[in-house]
Amino acid sequence: MQSTGNSIRIRSSGYRSTALSPSGHLGYAVDAATSSAAAAAAMDQCGRGDCKVVARFSNGCGAVAFSKRSNKYTFGVGSSKAAARGQALNRNAADASVVHWSCTTGYQL
Repeated sequence: MQSTGNSIRIRSSGYRSTALSPSGHLGYAVDAATSSAAAAAAMDQCGRGDCKVVARFSNGCGAVAFSKRSNKYTFGVGSSKAAARGQALNRNAADASVVHWSCTTGYQL
């Protein structure tokens, strides 16, 4: 955090990324130095050959939703947890629920 007179500005600590395999394995990286470093860390954590990076973001939030009925994963990114969750859920079936979310340091949950 940096104080600027009467206000406080929170700096983002880096990049986040989420990787997902069709079988549901999930990997994510938090506060990496670069977008490519975050993607590589998420892929490593996912640990499957069929993992794909489904969300990359900085200065915001990301979410992954899953529908049992349609066996479908969707993702969303936004400036807040609510925006990312809403986008992920809106891209999926009505029974979907959020299975993972994260926000970069300094962003509203």
